[in-house]
Order: sequence, then C-alpha cells, then structure tokens
Amino acid sequence: MSPGTRALFLAACLVSASSAAIAADRVGENQMCIMANYIEDTPVIDAHTILVRMNPGRGYKRIDLAEDCPSLVDDKQVAFVTSINRLCVRDVVKSAGKQLCTIAKIVTIGEDEARELMSQMTAGER
Repeated sequence: MSPGTRALFLAACLVSASSAAIAADRVGENQMCIMANYIEDTPVIDAHTILVRMNPGRGYKRIDLAEDCPSLVDDKQVAFVTSINRLCVRDVVKSAGKQLCTIAKIVTIGEDEARELMSQMTAGER
C-alpha cells in the first residue's frame, strides 16, 4: 500500500470511528459501553432501571438490568464492578446488600426522559 493510500485509509477509519461514536450518543441509541469517569450520579429508579447522569454536557443514559434487583431499591446505592474505565453491557452492578445484577442494555436518553424517570422514583428515594 502506498503512503498516500495508507494516509487516505487511516483518515477514512478515523472519520468512521468518530461518526460511530457520535451516532451512539443519539437519543434512543443503544451503547455497548460508557466511560466510567464521565458518570456523575446514578439514581436507582426501580428494581430494573438505573438512571446515569453523565458529567455536565454529556447527557443521560438509562441502564436496564437483565433481571430485577430489589436490593438496589432498598439500599439506594449502586457500585459498578469493572476492571477497566468503561461500564459495558454484561458488566455487573452491585448493591450495598451485595446483590449482583447484570446490565442488559445501556440507552442514551434525553433530558425529558431523565426527568420522567426521576418522577417515577418512589417518595423518599430522592
């Protein structure tokens, strides 16, 4: 491959990768992973749903769990079990009560849906 062709190929790969990253952040899009260091807050909505508020300007994500995780609601705390700086589908969340629950889906949501989820929390959990 000539140096010019190689440069064009590399440029195309970079554009493709950045376009994929932007597309994954569109409201309604599923994501495989989110950067853990961008997570600001993780209110537990119910036994199946966690809202993720990202650092300012980075929006919101909704984590849907593979199964109900009632101890998350009781404890109101969540810890992520990951060995890297990314939280991904199939990773595990852990409640203070030590129940382990698997992440089934991470979805980018808008501010309106985030407000709606917060309103669904039972009284006293906020």
